[in-house]
Amino acid sequence: MAKLIITISDAEIWAAFREGEEQAYEYIYKKFAPVLLNYGQHLIQDRQLVEDCMHDLFVQLYEHKATLGNTDSIKFYLFRSLRRKIAEAVAHQKKFGKDLDLEQGKGFEVVSSPENQMIDEISVLLRDNTLQDAINQLPKRQREALYLLYFNQLSYKEISAIMTLEVRTVYNQVHNALENLKKHHLLVKPLLSMILAVHCPFLV
Repeated sequence: MAKLIITISDAEIWAAFREGEEQAYEYIYKKFAPVLLNYGQHLIQDRQLVEDCMHDLFVQLYEHKATLGNTDSIKFYLFRSLRRKIAEAVAHQKKFGKDLDLEQGKGFEVVSSPENQMIDEISVLLRDNTLQDAINQLPKRQREALYLLYFNQLSYKEISAIMTLEVRTVYNQVHNALENLKKHHLLVKPLLSMILAVHCPFLV
């Protein structure tokens, strides 16, 4: 399993984990824990809370693995679960007077990262240094939608489930984000227009 795990699908890895394969669980943790921590800290600037939620998430996954549903996207499953856990933790702490809010997060600042190579042309464009400042000035929901779509290759349907928005609303968030980027970067307007036509055809 250890030698072949990188060549099989998420669905097969998840199935192996549900069947009690320890190497599958170890693989899932090692592969996704770093991106989950990054995502969580963008949601809220409380690293300890994020780490606690991640710990609870992985413990629950392990303890209840036999009863988990199927998934063909482990990243989507974990992102959605972590976002829900963080929201629940924030709501719980607010009951005790602690001033926490998901809007206090870092807001999905875009920083080029050589260890996270994107094969999607749009991801490459959005990682260009000339665009990063403009991206970081976008409203938080627009940045989160771009972050999930282009930097984590999640689908619109998956993003809608993670952000608890309608699919159409996610399209609107991406469309508005790209329109805002067009206003800030005239040199890339033709390419951004092409992106809109391909990914949000009914919004152009």
